[in-house]
Amino acid sequence: AVLCLYDRLTHKKVALGSEYRLLMDFGGGMAGVKALYDTGNHLTENFSGSPVAVVKLSAVDKVLPDDLRILIHTMVSGQFPAGGEQESAALQRRIRMIPYHSVGGNGLLPAVQPMKMNLISASGKCIDVTGAYVALTEALGRGGYEALIGTELVSGFDGNFGRRLVAERHDQSERVK
Repeated sequence: AVLCLYDRLTHKKVALGSEYRLLMDFGGGMAGVKALYDTGNHLTENFSGSPVAVVKLSAVDKVLPDDLRILIHTMVSGQFPAGGEQESAALQRRIRMIPYHSVGGNGLLPAVQPMKMNLISASGKCIDVTGAYVALTEALGRGGYEALIGTELVSGFDGNFGRRLVAERHDQSERVK
């Protein structure tokens, strides 16, 4: 109860019934998907802390470059590149494995950063969420949506997403120096 209260007080109020559209460019064309705002989605990429949207693979499959499509399908089926060309391609594409825990179980999802990503609200307001990751899965559950987005992405509508990413990148570059 205390955690729920803390979560409720520290996160912005967002209309749960709101519809969102996620536009992604992976380098092979643009894909637009209907996204469901899920207050329970707190997925982040482990190294950067960037938010993660979970997207049905079938919704973006046609716009993935061929090498990325093959790698993602291999990883979604539970196999991982074991050296050679596929491992090199995975490293070049900067594919990350995102751990998740859900009511149905837990596991790892392959994720990649699109070259460009925008989130559009039901009112038509569009924000740039480039820098977030997209974890790909074969199934999301019931409903007419093809993506799950969390509070971290939706908070960009109040101006926090871009500022937070810029600050993180500045901190990382200072550490490298």
